[in-house]
Amino acid sequence: MVENNSHEPPSTDEPFRSQKPKREWLLRCVDPEDESRDQICGILAEAGHIVILGPEDLPVFNLHGDQIGEFREAFREAVAIAEQDERELRAERAERARQNLQRTGHNAA
Repeated sequence: MVENNSHEPPSTDEPFRSQKPKREWLLRCVDPEDESRDQICGILAEAGHIVILGPEDLPVFNLHGDQIGEFREAFREAVAIAEQDERELRAERAERARQNLQRTGHNAA
């Protein structure tokens, strides 16, 4: 091990090694009582727990231990279903638009 006995700061060429990982994520969410109103929600990782924050930084729930993995798996499955639902809704809208154009005498190119 080589000691640095100089009083100079460490070289800036070396990466900063003590960077801490991100522990807070802010996300847009929708107010369930007024879907036209965007809110800010959060996810915090601290002391082995995950805290989900609703609007106004109010804790919605806290996960720890095995609950974190169970939540991750359930969330992953819910995301896949929601994405499939969204694809199906877009396809239905596109089909309705195509049918409306045909009914009005406009041909889709």
